Amino acid sequence: MIAMLGLIALGGILPGGSPPPGNEPPDFQVVPFEMNDPNSYVAAFWRKGLGCPGSAGDLLYVCTPADLDDGTNQGLVLAKSGPSLEPGQAGATLTGLEGQLITVTNVALPMFGYDLRKELAFGAPSGSPVGSHCGNPDPTAALGTEGSPRFEIEAVDCVTLVKTTHTIVCGTPSLLDTALGAPAQGWSRLRWSPAEAVPPMTPGEKITGVKIFFDTGPDPADATLDNFGLAVLDNIFAFNNMVGTGQAHPTRPPDEDHGWGEDKDHDTCQHRHSDSHPERNRVDYSDRSKNTRMRSSNIRSASYAGSCVNLAGDGLVNGKPGYTYTYQACDLSTAPVAGIGTFSMSIVGPAGYRYQKAGTFTSGYVHNSR
Repeated sequence: MIAMLGLIALGGILPGGSPPPGNEPPDFQVVPFEMNDPNSYVAAFWRKGLGCPGSAGDLLYVCTPADLDDGTNQGLVLAKSGPSLEPGQAGATLTGLEGQLITVTNVALPMFGYDLRKELAFGAPSGSPVGSHCGNPDPTAALGTEGSPRFEIEAVDCVTLVKTTHTIVCGTPSLLDTALGAPAQGWSRLRWSPAEAVPPMTPGEKITGVKIFFDTGPDPADATLDNFGLAVLDNIFAFNNMVGTGQAHPTRPPDEDHGWGEDKDHDTCQHRHSDSHPERNRVDYSDRSKNTRMRSSNIRSASYAGSCVNLAGDGLVNGKPGYTYTYQACDLSTAPVAGIGTFSMSIVGPAGYRYQKAGTFTSGYVHNSR
């Protein structure tokens, strides 16, 4: 029986397990907490106007993709004003990830991360001292000096039932980081795979809890030399979903098509469509090399062909009206050679304006309701 359980876990079939890339990601919330703080040295809260912009006209200052439900540009503030060795901790709990499974499919893919209000320079001994604190990893260090902000991921092995706490510290360099690049001026988009945690996560582990901790104060507790004791985060990322607000996300209607992705050129697509809840409809597309950003909440028509959804409507290009678009997103998660998906975007506008591109997602997911 135990051997069979192990095979099921490794295959990702257990109820609540993380699906392979391309399938629907889990809903979760990011709930701030302040703990072990007798001297009122720590603070954790979401605040409007502090997040990475998702709707600014200047592409240099826009995070794409971003949380479509973040209508007030919220950012998560984590701070500690007292010495690092004081016991106070600020942080946030990612509720709703319990039961997600680490599989042979997702163990080396980006599954945890956030946007950080800081331009990092991984490769330098301590990154950049400017902006949010981003501590260096030292899992053996004392409380308050092991690096902030950091993920602490609790998981249980489905076969041995051994419980392990895995840590991912902000200053952990990753090949994924440099590949993704900064989402907007003054921000860095950080992504880590389960295999990059300390100790590394392995296939067959099931998530029992995920928290982000911040407990480094404005003293030189590590080599970052910023003496700042504060970080601003946004678009908290886990298992292909992003949360950029402290408000509870509305429940997805069963007829909703949704997804986001990035291609090899770092162009991004994001869509959400529901006939029963048209107020949720969104299409967001960004091509930085062409300085083109198309946003729409007006989907006039939707049709389906196989694993593809086709959306058409009116949108704003770089904040200006008068443009129409057709967009297609195809789910390849059940293809003979499983992948994430493909997309195509066509835009027509004033004065003969035409834009067209098709590509393959290298990250993200596509979930179509039909």
